[in-house]
Amino acid sequence: MNASTLYYSNLSAHTGMQAQAPPHSCQHNKLAPRLSRGSVVCRASSKPLRKADAVIIGGGVIGLNTALTLLQKGASVLLVERGKQLCTGATGAGQGYIWMSHRSPKTAGWDLASASMDMLKRSDPDFLAEIELQATGSLLLARTEEETQGLGERASMLSKQGIHAQLLDAGAVCAREPALALPHEGSGLWVESDLQVDGRKTAAAMLAACKVYGAHFQLLMGEEVLNIQLGQQPVRTETSEHLVIGSLATIVAAGVWSGELLSAATGHSKYRQLLRPRKGHLLEMERPPSMAALKSGMMEMSYTKHYAHSSEDHLRVAPTSEEAAEGVAADITFTATSSASGSLLLGSSREFVDVASNVSAQASHAVVEAILERAQVFLPGLVGGSVLPDLIRVGLRPFAVGGYPMIGPVPGHQGLYVAAGHEGSGLALSPATAHLLASYVLEEPANMQPDTLQEVLPATRLLLAEL
Repeated sequence: MNASTLYYSNLSAHTGMQAQAPPHSCQHNKLAPRLSRGSVVCRASSKPLRKADAVIIGGGVIGLNTALTLLQKGASVLLVERGKQLCTGATGAGQGYIWMSHRSPKTAGWDLASASMDMLKRSDPDFLAEIELQATGSLLLARTEEETQGLGERASMLSKQGIHAQLLDAGAVCAREPALALPHEGSGLWVESDLQVDGRKTAAAMLAACKVYGAHFQLLMGEEVLNIQLGQQPVRTETSEHLVIGSLATIVAAGVWSGELLSAATGHSKYRQLLRPRKGHLLEMERPPSMAALKSGMMEMSYTKHYAHSSEDHLRVAPTSEEAAEGVAADITFTATSSASGSLLLGSSREFVDVASNVSAQASHAVVEAILERAQVFLPGLVGGSVLPDLIRVGLRPFAVGGYPMIGPVPGHQGLYVAAGHEGSGLALSPATAHLLASYVLEEPANMQPDTLQEVLPATRLLLAEL
């Protein structure tokens, strides 16, 4: 096509490495000034042009929730998804835990999860039915005296935050969940308020809700992003089939591919190093007839190490691409729950991989066997069970160095935003993440703790990576 005249409204500049938070009072709405627009000429392209207020790259739960939130606030949205169907990444490979029991108070992860749970509970009842919200509660399991002591400390910590947490001895745990086996010194931490959803059905329900907005919502499925062009305003994105422009924002929410996209666009290699793929397996199988049904979601206490943070966490680094390609032993921890249909969901594994590897998204027989072996320690009724190959879910979790996601404006690049690095917590953190992104794009109050806003800013994550 010939050069076209495009329009945009004034955008807030977020430049340099100084972290910035959304305004705490809404002085004006970003959608209002569009009546008086400037113009810019796009370079010639033979690809069809698509425009919207916001372009979102990535159709996982983070991208979909952000799209729906912006649509609800009056913005038009164009969503680009590289897969030909939803849930080809981490969203479709998780157990759907919406938990607080394994998180640490006074951290960004806690604040985001708490806000997200509150938002979820206020959702329309029909939507909650579609995503198969279950009030399963949660059980953190200990097998040693040391772990039991740790669960006691966690129970006290949660209670101080207003969350009712009950420490149960081994006998009480097994009375609640007859399928479980724990040694005498074992225990369990029961939190009744924790929830569970179906990741795939959540994504489908969000997409359906977005489509209700008609022409205000555009969806490009099966299109790979080739490049993000930052030379002019507004930001342009070239896909395999289209040239797309977000007049207010381009948001990178592409899971494990976010680091590569940002590094290629900005020329800053740190994004590739800060956002790394972490492969996980989830096994779905029929419950053996002789085994009692699970009523709760459960995981062994050692799983909580993936959500523990301290002042030194920013020093933790992920392996390089070369190290990941050489293979890193998978971390195996027991988790188990039942889906709404009654099938068992068993996990979990974590291992860093090279996203470009041909085997990165393929199931590993050794990892599957290790997950089953670990599960049988807690659920002896599984001994002799088998998992059919088509019931093994594999996903690449977007791990962020430091353990917190990266949410907000990309420093030095007006109109470009990122929401990535949620690892295995995309479903649990997506409502607050979407709210936070919308507050940046539309210049509305964020209504979140200032420390949390600062902690997850891309500028903050980049600064910490330099230390």
